Amino acid sequence: MLKRYKDFFEKSEEAFFIIDSDGRFAEVNRKYVEMLGYSREELIGHTARKLVHPDDLEVLKKNFLEIINGKATRFECRVIAKDGRVMYVEIVEWPIFEENRVSGAEGILRDITKEKKQELWLRESGKMFEALAEKSLVGIYLIQDGVFKYVNPKLAELWGYDVDELIGKSPLQFIHPEYRELVDKNLKLRIDGKVKAINYKLQIIRKDGEVRTNEVFGSRVTYGGRPAIIGTLIDITESERYRKKLEEYRRFYENAQDLFFILDNNGRFLDVNPKYAEMLGYSREELIGHTARKLVHPDEVSMVRENFRKVMQGKTVRYEAKAIAKDGREYVMEVILWPVFENGRVVGAEGILRDISEKIAMEKKIRESEEKFRKIFEKSPNLIAIINRDFAFIEANPAMVKNLGTNPIGKRLSEVLPENVANRMMKYIKRMFKRNKPLKFRDESNGRYFINTLVPIDLPDGKYCLVISKDVTDIVSMGLLLKAMNTVNEMIMSGETEQNILRKACEELNSLEGFSATILTIDGKKVSVAYKNEFLKQEWIDEIVGESLRYRRAIRKMFTDHEGKKIKILSFPMIVEREVKGLIVLHTNRYLSRDEFKLINTLASNLASALKATELERLKRKALIQIDRNIEQFAILVDQIRNPLSVIYGLAEMEMDDKLAKIVTEQIDRILKIVEKLDRGWLESEEIRKFLWK
Repeated sequence: MLKRYKDFFEKSEEAFFIIDSDGRFAEVNRKYVEMLGYSREELIGHTARKLVHPDDLEVLKKNFLEIINGKATRFECRVIAKDGRVMYVEIVEWPIFEENRVSGAEGILRDITKEKKQELWLRESGKMFEALAEKSLVGIYLIQDGVFKYVNPKLAELWGYDVDELIGKSPLQFIHPEYRELVDKNLKLRIDGKVKAINYKLQIIRKDGEVRTNEVFGSRVTYGGRPAIIGTLIDITESERYRKKLEEYRRFYENAQDLFFILDNNGRFLDVNPKYAEMLGYSREELIGHTARKLVHPDEVSMVRENFRKVMQGKTVRYEAKAIAKDGREYVMEVILWPVFENGRVVGAEGILRDISEKIAMEKKIRESEEKFRKIFEKSPNLIAIINRDFAFIEANPAMVKNLGTNPIGKRLSEVLPENVANRMMKYIKRMFKRNKPLKFRDESNGRYFINTLVPIDLPDGKYCLVISKDVTDIVSMGLLLKAMNTVNEMIMSGETEQNILRKACEELNSLEGFSATILTIDGKKVSVAYKNEFLKQEWIDEIVGESLRYRRAIRKMFTDHEGKKIKILSFPMIVEREVKGLIVLHTNRYLSRDEFKLINTLASNLASALKATELERLKRKALIQIDRNIEQFAILVDQIRNPLSVIYGLAEMEMDDKLAKIVTEQIDRILKIVEKLDRGWLESEEIRKFLWK
């Protein structure tokens, strides 16, 4: 944009100049130099005093004061070229504002020597004036009584009308509504003699509806003995548009949040915008004339140089690089760099830096988050899938694929699940989409139990259902197995018979999903079937029982049925006090968890304890019966001893001498004392017997 402005300034056929607030030339273009014959060096830094005719210095001073007061001016004066020629010129100037104050002016100087001479001549000859006006390159008009009395062809051309369509019409009807009040006011000021001449900008509406910007210069004259306004008009639409674009570009350049910079063909800074210096901490003076070497991370200097080399070859590049601020902070920058051409060759480069540090950090976090999710998704033992509104899988983790036995992606629920399960799942998914809230429900499929959680999720292309299914088969099975054990344990505690306890244990195990159980009892070396499930073949039972008894631990074996199908059989010995009381032989069509395995072992131990207790109870009763018999024999024996002693005692007193009788009776007394002890022992045994029979 700046290049275009410079080209326009230098190549224009209008004489452009720029002065500072002291009236000294800051710049002049080629045309200005050619017109007055002075070089740039003879003009820059000097005022226009030596150029203006002495009689017109007051006019120059007056208009300069207007500029300083912030007003645009248009005036005529005489200037003296270096070769001594006197020229009439028209000068149009407008102020330059910086921070709401006038810092100088820009202007156009037009050589109107010919027009001035023609004007003088036209004063003497109306025909000559009309001929000149008709061929003028600017619009010329005469207004009297509020209407056009004369317009030249150029004005009619600029407005898009024929001359006849304008004559006799009020100029206000062609003026843009926003400017009509201003134009009306300026016309009245001159007609009333309050202002002799005036210069300003306005907008008109052409016949084709296009809005154009014009600049007018009009003066009060007397025409036909009455006041009128004569003036000129030029179309400045394009120059105004270009000026505004330049202002917009400069404002954008100065206020942009991105970092703009301009480099020469050696990579040195020619200009940077305020944001560039602000972010990196360097003043503009510290950057201009230097390369970006100190701003670039050492690891990336070669890469930056290579990209600059490509730009010097005429290519546009885009890359990322680390920039180091003056305080040591690092930024990740996106760099866009393009070549600047002059006369077909690259003379430098322009570019933009954009701080993408936060973007890069955010992208890294997103990648890490996505990686975490992907790992959770792929490694989770839970079944995870994403399903669309058409009930089709768009994603499934390995656990889901393994459970279904097929990759479901792209398939509908009805294609991979049993009909009843698919219908149930679709019903809940519909409900979730309708409520737009997470939903949880329990389901069962092929003997396995699941807790399903449905979560609505928003993806870039719409709303989907995230399905998380947790296999709770082991938990459910453990619950059912515990319930069965509690039932059996309650029977054991209530003192049920061995037969009832074993029957109940077998019934409870057979009632569990996928279980077929047979219970055997062992008495010495005799193995008896307490309760048998017909599914289990006797040869399977015999083989696994033999191994279980030999190793005195739970055994797992695989058998093959007549269809070639693998049958898994387990045997759990019922051991108490190192004695095997029986076995639980079990078939299951699923894998037993470690906890389930322990529970069945515990059940076997409980049944062994119950059988042992039953056995001890039988032995106790047998002992009691023998004790009863012994006590009864003991009582009879005591009576049998006491009766003969009584006879002997009577004979000793009647038939023996005193000495012998004394000896005999003493011995009889000793025997009676022993009998009394035996009698007391019998009484004590009777009390014990009664206690044991309770």
